[in-house]
Amino acid sequence: MSFVVTRAPRDPKAALPPPRGGAGETWALGMYLPGFHDLAWGESAADLVAALLGDPDYETKTEHERLVARILRSLRLQVAIQAQVNATAMLTGDWAALQEWERHVLSGPRHIAPNMPDGFPTRPHFSGADVWDARTPLVCVTTACEPLNPGVPPILGKDDNVWVIDPVDDESLLGSLQDLGLIQILTRVP
Repeated sequence: MSFVVTRAPRDPKAALPPPRGGAGETWALGMYLPGFHDLAWGESAADLVAALLGDPDYETKTEHERLVARILRSLRLQVAIQAQVNATAMLTGDWAALQEWERHVLSGPRHIAPNMPDGFPTRPHFSGADVWDARTPLVCVTTACEPLNPGVPPILGKDDNVWVIDPVDDESLLGSLQDLGLIQILTRVP
C-alpha cells in the first residue's frame, strides 16, 4: 500500500485523471488535501490518511501508533479551525455577543477537552448532557471524550454549532474531515 500526491488542476471543472501506479493501474481513491491545491491518490483509506499525515510509513506502524498519529493531526486541525472560527466571529460581531465563559471555552487550551471553567453559575462543567448552544461553532475531537476518555461526556450541539473531528479510525477521520469541507474524497469510476 502506498500513495502519491499530485497538484490539483487549476480549473475545478477539469477532468481528474488519476496517475498510474507501478503496474500501470489507476488508483482506487483520490482525495483533495486541505487547501485543495494537491490531490492524494491511494488504494485504501489508510493510504489517504498516510498522505494527509505526510507519513509514508503510516501503514507499518502499530494500530496504537496510528491512532496517536491521527489524534495529533486532528488536534492540530482543531486548533487551526477553531482559530479561524473565532476570528470570523470577531469580524462579524458574534464574539461580542458571547458570554465570558463561552469565549473562554472557544479560546481555551486544546490539550484537554473543552470544558467549562469553575465559578461560572450559568454553566457548571460539561458533566452530563450539556449542550453547546452558542452561535459560534465549537470544534471538538471525539477522542477527547467518552468512551475513549472516561468521565468526559461528549458535547452535544444544535443547529450544526458543534463541529466534530473523529480520528478513531481511518474512515471516520476522512469522513469527518469531508463533512467539515476540509477534504474531498474521489473514487475511481470503472
